[in-house]
Amino acid sequence: MGDPRFLADDMLARLARWLRGAGLDVAYAGRGASDDEILRSARREARVVLTRDTRFPGGEGERIVLESADLDEQLVEVLRRYPRVDPLARSFSRCMECNGRLDEEDDPPDRPAGVSGPFRRCGGCGRLFWLGTHAGRIQERLARIARRLDEASREEESGEPAPFERAAFDDFLRDVFARLDFSWRGYRRVRF
Repeated sequence: MGDPRFLADDMLARLARWLRGAGLDVAYAGRGASDDEILRSARREARVVLTRDTRFPGGEGERIVLESADLDEQLVEVLRRYPRVDPLARSFSRCMECNGRLDEEDDPPDRPAGVSGPFRRCGGCGRLFWLGTHAGRIQERLARIARRLDEASREEESGEPAPFERAAFDDFLRDVFARLDFSWRGYRRVRF
């Protein structure tokens, strides 16, 4: 079975760009497309629809309804369903703008002065890409997502909450305790 292919609705343009950054084939429906048009297009192209619309038509396996509005959580929600997909393995292999494949190119004639390679050109829109300072930030986010996926996988195997979930719960409790004017120092986490 090949890699999953997605079609993101207009609520998830940012998620579509980041999944492309991880090397996944993600088309974008854009504004104005109806749910039925999106679903027909996804079926025709063998894609899974990504949406936050709980009333989106289609059956199981045709759509993923994401719960979170947070980008990192959305990335985890999608990638947890596809454990064979490594968000770092093919990063920078697709254009984050148009979803075209990026091909390596040696010494392109239109390269900016003072910029060194490696260079990649999009087969779709023709844009030229190179590893600038933003590449490190993209890799950092994808590495963080990969770690969260590993932790979630270990949690599922062991049945014990992952450390990032305990940390998020601790942050939640600190906030609640402060609002209720309780002391955080007296809180002791229950051990499993």
